Amino acid sequence: MSDLNTRLRGIALAAALLVSVTASGASAQQAQPRIWDIPFGTHVDDLPQDEFVDPACGTNGGPAGFAIGSFTQFERCPEEASGLREVWFIFDDTQEYMARAWRDAGLVTRFSAMSLMGQPLILSFLFNRDGRVQGYRIFTDTRADPAVRIEAYMVSLPLKARFLAGGGECLELPRADGETKIEGSPFIKELCRGESAATRVTIETRLYYRTGQQNVGQFGGKTTANEFDSFSRLEVLYVGPLPDLPPAARAAARRDQAAFAGPREAFLAGATRECPGCDLANADLRRRDLSGADLRGANLAGAVLHRAVLRRANLEGANLQGANLNLADLTLATLRGAHLYDAMLFQADGGRADFSGADLGHALIGKAHLSIANFEGANLESADLGEARMNDTKLTNATLNGTYLRLAVLFRADMRGVFAEGASLIEASLRDADLSGAVFRDADLRTADLAGADLSRADFTGARLLSAILLNTNQAGTIFTGALMPDNTIAP
Repeated sequence: MSDLNTRLRGIALAAALLVSVTASGASAQQAQPRIWDIPFGTHVDDLPQDEFVDPACGTNGGPAGFAIGSFTQFERCPEEASGLREVWFIFDDTQEYMARAWRDAGLVTRFSAMSLMGQPLILSFLFNRDGRVQGYRIFTDTRADPAVRIEAYMVSLPLKARFLAGGGECLELPRADGETKIEGSPFIKELCRGESAATRVTIETRLYYRTGQQNVGQFGGKTTANEFDSFSRLEVLYVGPLPDLPPAARAAARRDQAAFAGPREAFLAGATRECPGCDLANADLRRRDLSGADLRGANLAGAVLHRAVLRRANLEGANLQGANLNLADLTLATLRGAHLYDAMLFQADGGRADFSGADLGHALIGKAHLSIANFEGANLESADLGEARMNDTKLTNATLNGTYLRLAVLFRADMRGVFAEGASLIEASLRDADLSGAVFRDADLRTADLAGADLSRADFTGARLLSAILLNTNQAGTIFTGALMPDNTIAP
């Protein structure tokens, strides 16, 4: 399957899947509340915790600190001199990873909630001792790639437009000894402040070399491209008496699990992990811990299981058609005979999982970790497994016709009897794999690494093997009729 076909198929699915996610309860990210939409005085119980996720102790612009699991655990974070506690978080990234699964850079940019002007952001709330929002911080990420980070100072422009529109003061701070401008850029060392009766805003902007930083190192002339300061930082604090806000009814309702009409309702409420045969179509199960869950034969068509933990879960025979399992943990899970047609498993972790006999036709499984998994007899026709890691994976008698496996890693994979007509394995790594009796007619294996592989009785009729590595392969009975071989000749 060509790159173009993969892209076109992803775009064709995009509209339908976006509607599916929205219908299942996952808000479109452009409609999500942003950090500045949360009213000051909001209690931790009333935060939209389906949209603001993975809370951890903040580090004042650094990476996430100690993970606390829930905003309600904010007191586990250290108290600053101001008496406030900083809690780091991210926006829900369900749709961003759907876009990544489709390999559509435009959609990735559109749905990337944790960036502004192309700059990755670090966000945090500041809670007072009563657990109420009294401020927040936005930082550009100083760990970003230097080619991106060089323009991080520009994020201050929309921040100033939003937060200082009512007036403020910006000061150019004096240069310290050794601070110099970056070639081709202005020297920026700015501090802006704005204050009203209720809020105090601080915006810092930097773009320069600090003392000791430079573009070329002193020894050997090596470039040190990441040694410069370029960032924007915002802090907004509520300095007046916090307004009294009524508690959100949904927070209380979420805790009310007094009675359930049946196993489906109990499962959806999180009171049980057992729901074999349940109708859970289009259910929103993002980030749910379903370790060891019994979902045999359940209908999970169109369900959103983004970042769900399904370690050792039993999904044998389950219907997961069109389900979203991006970044899900499927380690040691059982999916024998499951229906996963058109499902999304981008960057999922399925190590040692059992997919034998499962239907994964047209599934989007790019960059997934599937080492030592079992796909014996599975249907993977026209699936996207690009860049997947499948070391020691069992694919005996699996169907891979038209499957996209570019840059996939399949060291020592058992691919005996595989049907892979027209598959794309460009730059794939198949060292020491067993391809005996497999069918690769018209497949594209340009620059693939097949060193040490068993190709006995395999059929490569019409296949493209230009620049492929065939060192120490077993070619007993191998068919190369009409194949383009590594030495640019066509096999007889």
